[in-house]
Amino acid sequence: MKEIEAIRTLLGEPLSVDNGNKLRDQLASCESWLPYVSEQLRTAQQQLADVRLAGLPEKAKGQTELDRETYQQSYSAKQKKQVDELKDIFAIIGQRISLGQTFLKSIQTEMEKV
Repeated sequence: MKEIEAIRTLLGEPLSVDNGNKLRDQLASCESWLPYVSEQLRTAQQQLADVRLAGLPEKAKGQTELDRETYQQSYSAKQKKQVDELKDIFAIIGQRISLGQTFLKSIQTEMEKV
């Protein structure tokens, strides 16, 4: 997905800790991606649920429950990976915004001292 690559590029850019205006722009840019990532995550979670349901084979003679679960996990691995990646990106964006807000407060405190 092009959008996910754009988000990864954005997240790979160091925060501008000594330029409050640039830092605000970086945080706003990160925050603007949250609805997209959230929507993609919900979609991916639904797809994972659908794939898991479709990937659970009928119990065959001589097949154990573990065999069925193993097949289901294998069948849904690609969707599970996508859900995990989107969860990670969502969390990283939140952490980046929180860290950036801390830097902004620090910058503001320093400017008030001057």
